[in-house]
Amino acid sequence: MDATCNDNASRTLSQEDQENFIEIHPEAHDPTTSPAPTIASRPPSISVNPIRFRHPHYPDSSNVLLTLFAPDSAAGGIEYGVAHAACGVISGNRWNGWFTAKADGLTITLTYGDILCERDYYFHLPESSLEAPYAIVPTFKEWAFPHEKLHPCMLASKSRPHTLCTEQIRHAIISQRGSF
Repeated sequence: MDATCNDNASRTLSQEDQENFIEIHPEAHDPTTSPAPTIASRPPSISVNPIRFRHPHYPDSSNVLLTLFAPDSAAGGIEYGVAHAACGVISGNRWNGWFTAKADGLTITLTYGDILCERDYYFHLPESSLEAPYAIVPTFKEWAFPHEKLHPCMLASKSRPHTLCTEQIRHAIISQRGSF
């Protein structure tokens, strides 16, 4: 070190300098000495009560087809068309399915825009039974995009304006296009 640095280091501060002086402690540079900032466990827009969609012909211990966050209502719900399309994809692009609240329950009559709010639903297909349950697509790698047979809520026409379902699915498809 040169003499100027040594002289400055040993110099005492004037009263004015002492009032404006900011002392930096070594621990201020060490992030391990500061407590971690608190972060919300989930963004407020994502429901903490996800909805499970189940296969009706397997035991409840092993029949969850998929679980979706439920951000479409304050109580935690998901729009029917989005849920139906997602279950249709899992079942190999089968759009003729329906939901029930119990494995052997009655069909729940729903239309696009309706909100599903229960924690569990069963997705049925007409050709499925206990003896011959419908197959599922276990990974997106094994899924084939249904170019000529899109889910009805993905199709827009002049007679039917875009629905909430259409916009959400189109957004999801566009935002995930690079990863297919």
